[in-house]
Amino acid sequence: MEELTYKKVAKNIVKETVASALFIDDKALESFKSRNYDKYKTEHKRTLELYKDFKDHDCLLHSFKFTKSGWKKNSQFYLRNKDLLILDWQLVGEDHSEALKILEKASAQKSLHFICIYTQEAKDSVKNELNRYFLGRLSKEQIEATQEYFRDTDLGEFWEIDEQDKEWEEFEEQINNILNSKKADEKEQVEAFKDKYELEDEQIAFIKELGSNEKSGFARLRTALRKNSGSFSKEIGENSFTPSKEDQWTFYINHTIVKIFAKGDIDGDQLYESFLDSFLSNEQNIFLSLMGLEMRNRFRENSAFIGKDFDGLSENAFFHHKQMNEKNGFVFTDFLRDILKDQVASFIYEKDMALFQVIGEYMQDENRENKLKDFLKPENKSEFIEQVFKLNHFYNRLNINERSKKNFLTFGDVYKTNIGVKKEGKSVSEEKFFLCITPHCDCLNPTKIDNQFWFIEGKKVVDTESAKMKVLKNTDGLFLSFIQNADKVEAIYWHNSAHECKPRTFFIQDNRLAKDKLKVYYNHKEYEFEYIETLKENYAQRLANKAFGYPLRVGIDFIKKN
Repeated sequence: MEELTYKKVAKNIVKETVASALFIDDKALESFKSRNYDKYKTEHKRTLELYKDFKDHDCLLHSFKFTKSGWKKNSQFYLRNKDLLILDWQLVGEDHSEALKILEKASAQKSLHFICIYTQEAKDSVKNELNRYFLGRLSKEQIEATQEYFRDTDLGEFWEIDEQDKEWEEFEEQINNILNSKKADEKEQVEAFKDKYELEDEQIAFIKELGSNEKSGFARLRTALRKNSGSFSKEIGENSFTPSKEDQWTFYINHTIVKIFAKGDIDGDQLYESFLDSFLSNEQNIFLSLMGLEMRNRFRENSAFIGKDFDGLSENAFFHHKQMNEKNGFVFTDFLRDILKDQVASFIYEKDMALFQVIGEYMQDENRENKLKDFLKPENKSEFIEQVFKLNHFYNRLNINERSKKNFLTFGDVYKTNIGVKKEGKSVSEEKFFLCITPHCDCLNPTKIDNQFWFIEGKKVVDTESAKMKVLKNTDGLFLSFIQNADKVEAIYWHNSAHECKPRTFFIQDNRLAKDKLKVYYNHKEYEFEYIETLKENYAQRLANKAFGYPLRVGIDFIKKN
């Protein structure tokens, strides 16, 4: 039996993942038109080289000769079930808007994990255009307000300057230096920008607040001061676009890995191996990425056998069961989801994943022990807290990105609302969190409980390093959850020395979510709950057990010595 090594396992996982690819180029030779092959046309030669190279690696490559009308009509057909997209950057001369739109649409496909941008231009110019398109979106009102704010500074009237002028090119270079800087150099680049344009600290703070992070703020400043702001991504939020920490030519868009390759450096018959080597050597969190890909491969391999026992069951018995639930059809549908979920997950237990068998070798080769020592150093405390909070959130969150339009309140749902409270004699609005601990069957049929739903109230952990470290020192012993609140992960206490975990009932007439909102009533007052996310069953059940233990307390009296 061949010995398993990390490198062999990693390569096999990626090769199994990339089984079907799509090449888009305005001069591509489409597969069924190969009789029109012209050996003197570079793009025809490149199409054939790509096709043969990918075929040699057990991947079927489809080519599409780009036209606006053809793409508009058949884009979904071409993208369906593709694992890799090779996208020519020059689809319409020097106008990259069509390539950017394709990139945006492709990265939203759940099956598509990898995109290679293939360009004749300098890779730097591609990178700068990606930053502009995905980070620079501003509304007309925001543009006007930003121009007004900077009117009396050295940046005033920049929106009157042509993009070919030296002054604008210098400004754009400064912005690109900030957007492309490593984290360690970012502060230095911002200071250089501040000095060049003689800006105050409060003006730099204004720029940063234009976006949800520092870099997107500067990208948006460029948009506001540009004579022609241009087009921007409509679907991809700025937090869904991030550059790789390991490789300056790699980006992540909606978790799709995007790599830039230059046509002058890599021929068509070298692209597959170049992509493979780049991914395995430059990818951040490579082990976790590979684990996700191997899981996907195992699922695809076994998907033909999901429900293989169904053909031995009686449809009469099945529909008799359905008939018994006619009054509450959604109860039966929910039950079926659970049955199908078990069928889908069963193959995980048939054999271990290959990656698990080489995890020890990976940790040694990657010098993991020294990396962990650096990770735990006191000077890296902030990074440690952020990353461990993020991992805990991943552990306790049920992965439902979008609840269906007719979805109901369910066990484990976390909501937030603002409630007026008295502080130092003044009425202030305070953000409160509530976890639904009503049994799932009652959520589906609330008439059984007279529309009275049980919740527990939680309090946000104070946003300081000391408070967060205190949480992390005893996560298993505390009654808490990690949730994504706006743009950061926060810990919520459901029970501690100052706050009892006890069930509270809210009256909810209609328990269907409407744009992630619920109307609830408590003590004859109406509140609006905003859905945040849903906890996994074990994590929610532990909190429910604690809450329902509260009414079972029994008070006793014994004599004691003061």
